[in-house]
Amino acid sequence: MLEKELPILRDALRNGTYVHGTYRTFIVSDSKKRIIQAAPFRDRVVHHAVCNVIEPLFERTFIHDSYACRKDKGTHAAVKRLRSFMQSCGGGGSRVFCLKCDISKYFDSIDHGILLGLLKKGLRKETKVEPSQTKVQPWSLLNLCEQIIRSVPSGVPIGNLTSQLFANIYLNELDQYVKRVLKERYYIRYMDDFLILSTDAEHLYKQRECIRAFLRDRLKLVLHPKKSSIFPIMPNGIDFLGYRVFTHHVELRRSTVQRWKRKFKNLPADLRSDAIRDWKGYTKHAKSWKTVQGLRILK
Repeated sequence: MLEKELPILRDALRNGTYVHGTYRTFIVSDSKKRIIQAAPFRDRVVHHAVCNVIEPLFERTFIHDSYACRKDKGTHAAVKRLRSFMQSCGGGGSRVFCLKCDISKYFDSIDHGILLGLLKKGLRKETKVEPSQTKVQPWSLLNLCEQIIRSVPSGVPIGNLTSQLFANIYLNELDQYVKRVLKERYYIRYMDDFLILSTDAEHLYKQRECIRAFLRDRLKLVLHPKKSSIFPIMPNGIDFLGYRVFTHHVELRRSTVQRWKRKFKNLPADLRSDAIRDWKGYTKHAKSWKTVQGLRILK
């Protein structure tokens, strides 16, 4: 049945009659409640095809220290890089400060016009797609991206594969600004969470205001008022991506442990072994032996 739909979808894409379907909306509660919008299967096939074409084109423009939703990157690579920065900045001494920020309602706040402008600019520069070296038709591809983007009234849906790529393309503008204009060496971003290290706290206060203005004026984004702080990295480390990161070791965040406990408590018996394997995989990246042994779920 699905095989019969593919030629129909192909023809719709070729002749420009493709129209994006209606989303199914539901709420997921993990560390916080998130509204997930799931596209129909037909449209998810299109999303994958679009990402396969445009991701290699934009990947080469991204900075090294952007870690979300990229091949050979991810949470653990970001934490490892942060530890390296903490050891290098100021020689890893006690007078190192961190500017840690995230963006208020990031996915909901992405501006369609700005995003389309960034896609148009990027696609215009590229003419080939690796590895097949197939010619790209920038404007028809841009029209397809616009179909996906405008399938919701504002922002981009968290449930779309394309949204992860679009979100990285959007904040690549911030990455380039921080690296090329502000000249920050110790900068890491994981989606809308980002941080800068420096031995000068006053310098970080000034940089935060520059970043705040750039996000507002260039990308129509707002720094989260309660999650944009400047603090010394010692003695409490840096709370980052579910871990508490110190110069020479990593610990599990207490709230992360409590969340996993609640998750295990509510799991049916047939899913517990997979969940335990995931938990062990997560904790092996931290100084967590006592934490693991203390959880009765592993007995």
